[in-house]
Amino acid sequence: VEGKQFPIAVEAFRLLLSKKPYSPEIQDFLEGRLKRLELVGKPAPAIVGTDLDGKAFDLKNEQGKVVLVAFWTSWSHPSAVQMAWVESVLKKYDAGKLAVVGINLDAAEDARPETLLPNIRRFLIEYNIPWPTLLNGTESQDYAAAYGIADVPANVLIGRDGTVVQVDLSSRNLESAIAEAVGQ
Repeated sequence: VEGKQFPIAVEAFRLLLSKKPYSPEIQDFLEGRLKRLELVGKPAPAIVGTDLDGKAFDLKNEQGKVVLVAFWTSWSHPSAVQMAWVESVLKKYDAGKLAVVGINLDAAEDARPETLLPNIRRFLIEYNIPWPTLLNGTESQDYAAAYGIADVPANVLIGRDGTVVQVDLSSRNLESAIAEAVGQ
């Protein structure tokens, strides 16, 4: 994936999935990763909703910008690490070229908003997250399912034309992938 060999990665996951049975957790992981890989080069699934500040968000309104969709949880240390390197890269670009949207997946562990929101807000404040954050929901707002996210942290890079250009970026390749997508 880091070498952008998406067709090879897709075939590898298809091969793995043909060798059943797996535990439900491994099956979900493999299916999710395959779905995410198959998004590359295709239009990004919709992200439409209200962020935690009560502001409307629609991914279509970001067309013309490169958009990094960051999936995370408030209880995951790797999510905190991801936020730090995303923020450091974001500072290098003006808002007209790069946008970030966070998708919080805490509801996968606990569906009660009264217990979720304080932890999520504390995380956003503690890590000084400046971008909009939406809660993953159900049906049309189950962004994790639409993007094939079965584990966190995870991210998807969407090009200016609204197509998925990269998945599963790490601190090693995030900056170069964004620079290439932005055209710098």
